[in-house]
Amino acid sequence: PSSNKIFKAPAVLNALPDLEVGPLNNHVVTFQNTQYTLSTTEYLISFQTTSVIPAGGKVIFTFPDKRIWKNGAGAIVVKTDSTYSTTVATTTITWDATDTYLTKLSLDSLCTSACAVGAYQFKITTGIKNPNYVETLTGNFVTYTTDATGAIVNRDIKPNSDVAEILATPMTATITRNVATLSAETNLTVAFTTVNSFGLGSKILFYMPTDQIALTGSSIVCKKGDLSSTLLCTLETVGSYYVITINEWCIYGSGV
Repeated sequence: PSSNKIFKAPAVLNALPDLEVGPLNNHVVTFQNTQYTLSTTEYLISFQTTSVIPAGGKVIFTFPDKRIWKNGAGAIVVKTDSTYSTTVATTTITWDATDTYLTKLSLDSLCTSACAVGAYQFKITTGIKNPNYVETLTGNFVTYTTDATGAIVNRDIKPNSDVAEILATPMTATITRNVATLSAETNLTVAFTTVNSFGLGSKILFYMPTDQIALTGSSIVCKKGDLSSTLLCTLETVGSYYVITINEWCIYGSGV
């Protein structure tokens, strides 16, 4: 009879090649205002989708740890379209466990109906700032689109190193010798004005070229500008510099 089985596929049928997430093309991440620590900032993220974002789908961004810090001035706002004049109504914002830096941002209301294949631009503004200090950062900026169930449709990964780095806020310092005669023993007075407060536990470091200073011993003495008290400091040689570190200036924190 025609109903008799001759061939049968196994219960689990593996189709080849494996399905892959579609790419996001021309994925660009930049940040605005200033590269310096502590300053408020805005991030611009743009890309070209290669697949439709189904109705109810989302655009989601994840960020390198400690790259984008929380600024208490207001909630994050995300704007879109070519002139950044349209605000995304509903977003989900995820901070790290210490509520310090941004880890994930989901645009929940962008595609209430299907979003066509095309170019998209977003500005992440207010509520964020650059880190309080410069440190080596790793990790990636990841942008991806999903369907209504959360399955990834398109994705691109951009290393943190591809985005302009955060720079220390510049300040002006003056260095004065109390004796200008060659070979004579001298003191150095260093004066500067900071633009931000010292954090608790912060240190002050001076890099001084070894061809400008000759040490008269293996240690140094560091004092406050009015010479009223001696500070705990250390001296080491790093390449062509003497590095002087004042370790106790900010045991209790200090103002500008």
